[in-house]
Amino acid sequence: MSKKLIAVASASALALASLVGIAPAMATGPAATFSAGTNADSAGVTESDGTIASQPALIDVPDRNNLATSAASSASAATLATISVSNLATGDVVRFDATGPVRLVEGAIGASSAYNATTLGKTTFTKTLTNTTTPLMYAYTTSTTTGTVVVTVTRTGLSSSSTLHLKGEAGEVYKLTPVAGVPATLARAATSVVTFTAADVFGNLLESTATATTIDGFAKTNMGTVTYDASAKNYRSTMTSPSAGPFIASIIGTIADVSGFADSADNLVAVVNNTGVSAQIAALTASVAALTADYNKLAKRWNKRVASATAPKKRVALK
Repeated sequence: MSKKLIAVASASALALASLVGIAPAMATGPAATFSAGTNADSAGVTESDGTIASQPALIDVPDRNNLATSAASSASAATLATISVSNLATGDVVRFDATGPVRLVEGAIGASSAYNATTLGKTTFTKTLTNTTTPLMYAYTTSTTTGTVVVTVTRTGLSSSSTLHLKGEAGEVYKLTPVAGVPATLARAATSVVTFTAADVFGNLLESTATATTIDGFAKTNMGTVTYDASAKNYRSTMTSPSAGPFIASIIGTIADVSGFADSADNLVAVVNNTGVSAQIAALTASVAALTADYNKLAKRWNKRVASATAPKKRVALK
């Protein structure tokens, strides 16, 4: 064989060896989805299995810091999305990787909802299968931004991945923050628009007209119906002054504190003065200041006249 043919054969052998070293994707990769029935069933929102980035699956944020499946408790909304994976085989190595605000929980979740979202969640799990059943894996999120779960299956050295997308929906109101708060003064029968934001225990802003009834269910004093302004992304209430004198305006909730978090701030309370009363107070204050000045002027003259070492008790104190 000529040296030229030997060189060509050697180059071909090296190229073949390098190609063999590259593991191609599995012929039949994993098909991962979020199981139906675990997503949040918000009005006007279509449930999704999470396979499309622009249509993430929806799940309620664990607003009481508790985790629960849709069947865990009738008193708790579902906060865990079940991950299902098909096309599995015995011996497959399945890896789950959570990104962004998404976290993973492995194993059975019982009827109790006392599972702490801030201590249980992890970002990675890896399992080697002893059968073709999907490992019992759940995902949850503490944010209204979209995160992902990447499911990778490795079989005989070959790997294939599937990405799921999950977005949280803000939960129960935990904090009210004034934007344009209760005014300090307001004339009788006059109105003022009070605006504020509402957030859950993780700080996610509630941004849905559906939650207006929740805010509106708070105890209110001298405040009107609360509505949601989608363009400004805040809540508002038009209050009307009922009095010619000072009065209290408030929106007060009864949200219990969540252990490990700052105390709930679910109320807006303020004392409002009538503008007429304020004007009277200002006028009286000015009068008192003027009278005090006149007194001090006369007192200084008197003290100057009676000032002597023999009659110090006749002096008067200034105001």
